[in-house]
Amino acid sequence: MRWSDLNINAKIRSALGVVLFLAFLMGGYTLVNLVRVNKDIRTLSNQYIPYVDGAIQASQSWWKMSEYIRSYDFTGDEYFLFRSNTEYEIFIGALNNLIEMDEGLGAESNSRVLLPLRENVLDYRAHLDSYFPLQGQMYNSQQGLANNSELLFEAANSYRSNGSVQAAGALAMGIWGSLQADAANRFSVNMETKADELEALSSMVQRNYYPGNIEALLEDFIEAAGQYVDDYTTARQSELKRFEMAKEIMWQIRTVADFGQDQMKSVGESSIITVGRVRSLIIAGVIIMVIIG
Repeated sequence: MRWSDLNINAKIRSALGVVLFLAFLMGGYTLVNLVRVNKDIRTLSNQYIPYVDGAIQASQSWWKMSEYIRSYDFTGDEYFLFRSNTEYEIFIGALNNLIEMDEGLGAESNSRVLLPLRENVLDYRAHLDSYFPLQGQMYNSQQGLANNSELLFEAANSYRSNGSVQAAGALAMGIWGSLQADAANRFSVNMETKADELEALSSMVQRNYYPGNIEALLEDFIEAAGQYVDDYTTARQSELKRFEMAKEIMWQIRTVADFGQDQMKSVGESSIITVGRVRSLIIAGVIIMVIIG
């Protein structure tokens, strides 16, 4: 039977049936895909977005902590030490939360990076617990030597006509100036060579007679300078180890900063494809209904 042979009522019923079929088809397909999109949105909201936020927070806290430690290295200001400790607590908290969220990612887990990172961070923190006291001891030794040098300089100026005092004072001030230059340039190797100069100054003190408290000040200077060289060398060696440990962690942190972004991109692209398919079906259905109508 041809379409033209049908009466008007049959044509209307047939057209209405096609329209209803298309409506149910589009509605069912749209509903299924909306459920899928809603699931993707929940995954983004409950999993990937918090995961990315956690990765970013961990990364930012690490960089802040590193900058505070660097500032403390150069200034010895306890404020930067306090801030570095505060940022560490924020960082390790963010890292632990990230590891906890990572456990729910299944096959997409980044535990191969996060777990070794946490171990390295804990080792790094253990090193900092010994590193900071060494830095503080070095700064105290530096300040003590500066005070001894100032007292010696003022006392030596009171004996300008005494050649022995002026010679010993000049050698001591030369050593102090050289130590300051090495500290400014962070040349701990050069400092170790000052042992010969300090030995020469010590021999000079033993051979000569010095008036007033000059001899005691020279002996205090020699002791303080030797202590400062030892403390500075130890602190710089510890700093070098800290730098190497931090460098390894830095590369891991850069990887962590990108965690979750690929998953978010994948979910976003999947949702775009789903919405596009629904739109295409609706357009096709409307065109068919217009033709039938």
